[in-house]
Amino acid sequence: MSRSPIAADRTWRLPWRRLDLKAFQEAAAKVAAGYAGVTVRVEVEDTDTHTAFFTIPTPAELAAGVHLSPSEDAEAMEPTVEVERAPAGELPADDATWQDEDGDEAADDDDDAAGGVVELSLYDMDGDGVLLSLEADASDNGLLVDEADQIADDLADALRAEPLDL
Repeated sequence: MSRSPIAADRTWRLPWRRLDLKAFQEAAAKVAAGYAGVTVRVEVEDTDTHTAFFTIPTPAELAAGVHLSPSEDAEAMEPTVEVERAPAGELPADDATWQDEDGDEAADDDDDAAGGVVELSLYDMDGDGVLLSLEADASDNGLLVDEADQIADDLADALRAEPLDL
């Protein structure tokens, strides 16, 4: 896995007038199915924001032969796609920390088991279309540079999005 920081955020414009959760789920599932060991979870964060979280295999899994490269049997794979809706007025909880029984904040031990997470979001721009965004500071995007770029490019292609220079 690449461990140097992303130089800048990346953005694409979709050919959509408004968010389409089903189309986003299908595109994210197609991208995840193309890579051995990668799964995806889609969240509806707000009425104008949908986010896909792609879980990348751990270093141990990579060492055991699971690589981020197109799967030979991608057509036959059934990717994991989950949809979560945040409660009204609340953002989804940050999975990076949790509180133990004493109320102290502790690191989530599942981060190592889950591997890295690449996060990509769709934003409805209120009549100005829909944007796909890869943000350097979201999830593990800044650590998984090559993986984040590759998955973002594949998702942009699946969504027929065009890159924007901002």
